[in-house]
Amino acid sequence: MDGREDLRKAVRTIARSNPDMIKIWATGGGLWTLERKTDQHYSFEEIQIVVEEANYLGLPVRAHAESLEGAKDCIEAGVYSIEHGQELDEECLQMMKEKDITFVPTMQFFYEWFTEYEPPYRPILDQYPGETIAEKELNRTIANFKAAKDAGIRIVIGSDSFCSQLTPYGEYSLKEIHAVNKAGLTPMETIVAATKDGANMLKMEKATGTLEEGKLADLIVLTKNPLDNIEYINRENMSIIMKDGEFIKKEI
Repeated sequence: MDGREDLRKAVRTIARSNPDMIKIWATGGGLWTLERKTDQHYSFEEIQIVVEEANYLGLPVRAHAESLEGAKDCIEAGVYSIEHGQELDEECLQMMKEKDITFVPTMQFFYEWFTEYEPPYRPILDQYPGETIAEKELNRTIANFKAAKDAGIRIVIGSDSFCSQLTPYGEYSLKEIHAVNKAGLTPMETIVAATKDGANMLKMEKATGTLEEGKLADLIVLTKNPLDNIEYINRENMSIIMKDGEFIKKEI
């Protein structure tokens, strides 16, 4: 879709399928030959139209935003969350804090990506440690994540769906829990990001996210304390898995 009216129509068309949210691919992701992560796919005015139309229906807009200018336009337009957001600067973070915009950093994806692929050199990378460009880029991304945490931005666990090799469905969510802890969240902050704050971002806080009467009984019981080591949140340590009040696994 191109242009404001095309995008307005697209949101209205999608709305008829009863979605929970609208997501916009606001910047590049490097998925085809001529596309770069720094490319912006939509102008500020176009992003603003998507948010405006979604707001009419109370639908949150989540933005795939991998470039600085793209993230700024999304934040200024009033999106509900920034996905990836590895180029956020101090101005972006201040705006996100003021607008209460959530950050979904997908850190495990970057740990995986910069292990498999060498990014292009950029002068800014000289400010970060690392023996290779990939290591420097990863350390820059981690610093970006820590700056968001220090700014008090709400950070939640979100699994990317890039490809089955780098981001396997289901398994990746566990890896992301481990990755955000590795990048700077405490174990308790990580657990809150994966439960309470995640439910709030999805506007499902009345149904899940915390253990309270009247909410869905979606829970796990671990044999080891994740506050001692976040990686104790793994399949092997799950003695009980309950979904909607039904036991999926029960080992006592």
